[in-house]
Order: sequence, then C-alpha cells, then structure tokens
Amino acid sequence: MKKVLAMLVVASMALSAPCLGADLNYGSYSDSELQYIVDSARTELYQRQQRAENGNLVLCEVDGVQVALTGAVLKADYSLRLEVVVSNNSDKSISIGADKGYLNGWDTGCLFSVSRLEPKKKIRDAINIGLEKAGISDITEIEDASFSFFLFDPETYSTTWESPEMQIFLSEDFTSVLSVQEVVVIG
Repeated sequence: MKKVLAMLVVASMALSAPCLGADLNYGSYSDSELQYIVDSARTELYQRQQRAENGNLVLCEVDGVQVALTGAVLKADYSLRLEVVVSNNSDKSISIGADKGYLNGWDTGCLFSVSRLEPKKKIRDAINIGLEKAGISDITEIEDASFSFFLFDPETYSTTWESPEMQIFLSEDFTSVLSVQEVVVIG
C-alpha cells in the first residue's frame, strides 16, 4: 500500500510541478500524502547530513566541542537509548548534562552525562529518555520524542552552552534516528 501511495504522490508531484522551481500547492494533498513528502524529505536531508559529517548527525559544535548522534538506537528495556559521540577538540576539560526529555508529550526526564572529558579526547555514550513516566512499555509506542542538554565547566559548574529542545525522528522500525530538528515554539 505504501509503495502505491508513494508512486501516486510522486506522479501527482511530477504533474503539478513541471519544473524544479515551481511552487507546490500543499493544500491539494491529503494528510497522509503530506506526511509522506515530509518524511521522505527528512530522510534525504539526514542522509546528506550523514555523508557530510562522516556518518554522524551533529547536535552541536561549540568552542571545539562536538556532540553528535551516530544514528543508532541501542537496545534498552526501559528507555529510548540513542548512541552519541562527544569530541573535545578544545584546550579545556568539559562536562555534559541533561535532564529534559519528553515522550508523547510527557516530561520523562533525560539521562546524558559526561562527568569530565579532557582536551583532545573522545567518548562514545548514550542519551537515555525514560519510557515509564510516559506510560510507554516499548519504544514502538513512541509517537514523538525530544530532549535538550547542556555543556558546563567541570571546575566551576557554570553552564557554557545550552541546546534548544530537539525533536527526534525515528525510522519506522525504531532502529535508527532519521533526523533531529530544533523544536520551534510559536506564540
């Protein structure tokens, strides 16, 4: 069914947009057709970002510190567990913390902590967003997920950078992250 819908969407797009720069009439598409277009575009953008970033989806690059998702969703019974790589190319030690995580609109908390990463070092870790507080027993029940984190100085404990809330888009089989985008609040 999805392949048929995909072919219909592609055909309708080809007919309604004869040249690449033509504006699409999004109002003429059904919700499922628009969702397919958005998901396809998001997947393509993520794949381009992966190629550009050596396989990782960069969440931040601040003062020589890079935090990036590998794209892998790791096996876990009680949390959404996202593999992350932190590279400290600065000349100072850094620490990372997180406590804000949301699943299906529920504040579930987030566990992501790097107590101290020395200069010119890397670490592979995971961002964990708990399922229980959202009443979820398995990651396949996740409809939307977001989190935020912060960098801080391990000597003074002062925050040096805070991420915006980031929404996570997972693959249909919940084995990989397709993309991450900043949550924009209107109003």
